[in-house]
Amino acid sequence: EGEAAGEAAAPSLAWQWDAASGMWQLVEGEEAVAGLMDQFKPAHAAAMAQVAAFAKEAKLDAALAEALTHPTRFTDQLGAGQAAEDAHAPAPRGNFKVTVHKDSLVLFGGFTAEGKALDEVWTLDAKGAWHQQYAASISREQAKGRLATFVNGQVVELAPGSLGDALEHSRRLSVDHLATGAGPEEAHRVMLETVISQMKEKEEFTRALTTTLGQADKADGGDSLSLLYKVKRADLDIRTRSDQIDLELEQLNETISYLAAVGAAPEDQMLARKAKLEAYTESWTAAKKAAPGVRKAIKQVADAQGNKIGETIAAFKDKVDAFVAGMKTSPMYAYETGVDPGYTALDAFNAEVAKFESEMDRLRESTDVWEMSEALNPPKAVIQEVRTELANIKTLWDLVACVTSTLDNWKGTLWAEIDTGGMEEECKLFAKVIRTFDKSVRDHDVYKGLDQTLKNYLAALPAVGDLKSPSMRDRHWQQLMEITGKDIPLPFPEDFALSHLLALQLH
Repeated sequence: EGEAAGEAAAPSLAWQWDAASGMWQLVEGEEAVAGLMDQFKPAHAAAMAQVAAFAKEAKLDAALAEALTHPTRFTDQLGAGQAAEDAHAPAPRGNFKVTVHKDSLVLFGGFTAEGKALDEVWTLDAKGAWHQQYAASISREQAKGRLATFVNGQVVELAPGSLGDALEHSRRLSVDHLATGAGPEEAHRVMLETVISQMKEKEEFTRALTTTLGQADKADGGDSLSLLYKVKRADLDIRTRSDQIDLELEQLNETISYLAAVGAAPEDQMLARKAKLEAYTESWTAAKKAAPGVRKAIKQVADAQGNKIGETIAAFKDKVDAFVAGMKTSPMYAYETGVDPGYTALDAFNAEVAKFESEMDRLRESTDVWEMSEALNPPKAVIQEVRTELANIKTLWDLVACVTSTLDNWKGTLWAEIDTGGMEEECKLFAKVIRTFDKSVRDHDVYKGLDQTLKNYLAALPAVGDLKSPSMRDRHWQQLMEITGKDIPLPFPEDFALSHLLALQLH
């Protein structure tokens, strides 16, 4: 969305999906991926510009226009500016998709504040009225790993396959068809397409499940470690998704019976689908019956691998702890480091934390399958604390940069133009801001150094104001030089600035 501070480096690989063929293509190398990302930036910017133009043309409420042009942000303003009290509008959400299609603005999906995925399509007409075109309920399991976007007037959804997280399935939903209010025939056609798609998914699922469980005797670790993971994943699916899959098979059976009754397809085709579904159901039932035996057969090798995963997590925790210990001596905590070197040190630690987060994600793939996710909680908690710490230090250095820039500008102020009252008020404002920082930050040298700098200026500025008093005479300056032992250039030269006076340390 271009809303993050700074541009993140391009990843080393990316996958590109072709909507027409449904084929994936791997793009490797940071330069190639960066080039791919650059291709999409103009299109995204143009799409957001179209949304902004639509909002302006339709004279949408400012809060609604702001929400629509920043779809990654969570918003409760999608109903802003509605004329009637009972006007229908999308519920609060964030990370939704929005585009201009023909004469309307189309909004799809998003997530609630609780993280629940929303599967619905809304259109906003030129008069500023919302119309809900489609809505469905998605379970958290179904929403996991799911991606959706707009392609040529269609909502295109990509979802993981039956086993693993690979995005193997796609679904298209035409916004134009939704808006036409199609009759029963169209509804039956869509239901039939859904049945065909779900039948294919169930076929792949039961085939993969049967194949995987049938190879359980070969899952003895070592070279077949990946097979052990697949068997464990299959067993986990059976134990955790059993009720859901039973319900899906039952719903499919009822839908096929309904479509056969209304003549949505030739009778022989519907009977063939019914027979296939019965075969899938039998395979699923057989897999459930075989699961306890498979679980027993792989228990020894699975337990051994679980121990290895535990040891890997312990070593990871030690590595994280050592990193945190080394971080405490970083120059990013020292005020004398300066703004630019401070940011450089901060960036280096941020990059290291990102590596830890990636490693933790890889470990999570194993802990999820072995149902030992809690083992990752200790290093996860430490990494989260480090993230918070880096964010606090970044905010502190941002304030240091602002204060330093302001003070440097003041130092060049000529004697006749010095406004000590205004400078003092701004210093007090900075001091007020620094007092809002969390107590955990106040022990750092960079905080103490900034605090002392502001205190020094707040002590010096009143004295500078007194020296600028019209009542100051030459004899007073002479007395001041005698008392302080400082050589004050009188009369002041034309380029005499605040920095020259502060250098005398008369205050």
